[in-house]
Amino acid sequence: MSKITLIFLFLIITLSLFGQNDNYYSHRFLVEKEVGFNLQKWAKSHSDEIRLIRPIFKKLNYWLIEFEKGKTTNAQARKSILTKTKGIKSVYQDFEVRARKVPNDPMFTDQWSKSLIEVEKVWDITTGGTTVDGQEIVVAVIDDGFEIIHVDLQKNIWTNKGEIESNSIDDDENGYVDDFNGLHLPTQTDNHIVDNHGISVSGILGGIGNNDKGIAGINWDIKMMLMSIKRSSTSSGGSVLDVIQAYGYALDQRKRYNDTNGKEGAFVVVTNYSGGVDEKFPNDFPTWCPIYEELGKVGIINITAVSNKDNNVEAIGDMPSVCDSDFIITVTNTDIADKKVMQAAYGNISVDLSAPGEGALSTISQSRYREFNGTSSSAPQVAGVAALLYSVPCINLIDLAKADPPAAALEIKRVIMESVDPLLDLEGITVTGGRLNAFKAYRELDKIAPVIENCPENVTLREDEPTYQWDELLISDDCGSIIIQSNIDNGSEFRIGTTGVNITAIDLLGNRAECKFNVTREGKTDQEASFVEVGKVLFSKPDNVLKIQFETGSFEIHIIDIYNMLGQRIRQQQFVPTNSSINTATIKNIDFAQGTYFIVLSKAGGAIRNAHSFVVAF
Repeated sequence: MSKITLIFLFLIITLSLFGQNDNYYSHRFLVEKEVGFNLQKWAKSHSDEIRLIRPIFKKLNYWLIEFEKGKTTNAQARKSILTKTKGIKSVYQDFEVRARKVPNDPMFTDQWSKSLIEVEKVWDITTGGTTVDGQEIVVAVIDDGFEIIHVDLQKNIWTNKGEIESNSIDDDENGYVDDFNGLHLPTQTDNHIVDNHGISVSGILGGIGNNDKGIAGINWDIKMMLMSIKRSSTSSGGSVLDVIQAYGYALDQRKRYNDTNGKEGAFVVVTNYSGGVDEKFPNDFPTWCPIYEELGKVGIINITAVSNKDNNVEAIGDMPSVCDSDFIITVTNTDIADKKVMQAAYGNISVDLSAPGEGALSTISQSRYREFNGTSSSAPQVAGVAALLYSVPCINLIDLAKADPPAAALEIKRVIMESVDPLLDLEGITVTGGRLNAFKAYRELDKIAPVIENCPENVTLREDEPTYQWDELLISDDCGSIIIQSNIDNGSEFRIGTTGVNITAIDLLGNRAECKFNVTREGKTDQEASFVEVGKVLFSKPDNVLKIQFETGSFEIHIIDIYNMLGQRIRQQQFVPTNSSINTATIKNIDFAQGTYFIVLSKAGGAIRNAHSFVVAF
């Protein structure tokens, strides 16, 4: 037998003993058990090598089975026993996950990405933090590690109000001791490893704004629930087990919030996970994708980043990018020129949109800052906008979040997906073919015009009733903050005759609703109400001002139409007479060429009118 053949056989034997490759954990298995199946009892009677059994995602009966390290039984034999056991529905080895990061050098740059997605326009309306009814908005950040004391992050770190810090007691009885700012999943404690990847993601999501320090995140004021998964300061990251547990923690907090009407838990509206496993499909991890549906059921939308490789994820896989759930938004990376970054994956079924992530300035350890690249930088841009939208003054959205949490989560996804800026570089290789735009997403959320529900009807006043006070208007709007404009102040004195009242309700985006009615005050006038006659017409060329003198017997709206010799109307303007006899209407910013023109003056409705011609000569 040749030396090459011996080496090949040795490799086969080695792989069979220690697992398929170094990314698998041969002693840890994630299983889904049948309802009612007693896993602990089964384990005691079948293996003395099992060290630990505990639930990791209770809602779906996902459990961890951990064997003693160093035992001779190989991973395939262990998996075979578990797979053949009645009562266990699925089983797979735990697998290492990697943050979606690429190498970069420290540097300071402007936060150009904020202008590209037009988030500054949304900041004129809200900078985040709380809902219109005062609820604290929370985003769950799943990443390698964090720095709680960073000067530009500390105030925006979530605190568990049901837990007393560092008293070694599970105060809120959720199964975790002292989970005050979140959880370090590998140790089940709140002792987070400091890691720049998670610190930078946090800075994009929620770097404190307007504090004269460093940067501003998408949300100036937000609460970030920290879910760290890195197992040690020297390890490359966490595992699938840690990610699933992190999602389970966020789900439990939001479910408790929903069940107690906000008295307990946390209003988690979005999760961000800028990591995953390259070139894998849902069948490789059967307990991963279903958790997104469970998160969606309590009202959480989930943002994920694709790999930093120029791959089509539909063909070669990428977890969790290719999970089929309505409650995921998967993000790829574009640069300052709106071009897809070469080292960023794509897919016209699974990858929804892009966000600017190449060269975004963010936070790193020891209260410092530097450029942050890759899809890991793109995903939190989208997660940040999703959280920011919950803070705009849209009471209908918050009502929906309380009454139907999944519908609210899907509404947030809809407005983000339907408001992208189309990019040629993404056409045909992503679902939307576009890049995130925060302001357009807000406009999509607030596209419905206000409704004035009790517009007054026409009213007639007696001669001895000079003033009129109408009822306070009832106005409904999906995003509130209504401005009221009126040509007549409520309670004003009305002249004898008919006056048209025009009231306009305008929301923050300029959507309008109009209310029009007439107020007629009885009494005699100097002229018959039907009388209207044009008198003198004077045009001032230096000032571009036209003055029209006319007589009328009515206070209602008059319409002035100006025609040229060809019969083309070149201007129309409304005018409300100030008295019932001679009036002067002034029309500014009008530029006449030499020639003959015609003025037609009519009362609103056009029933009574009078025409007059005039000549412009220089």
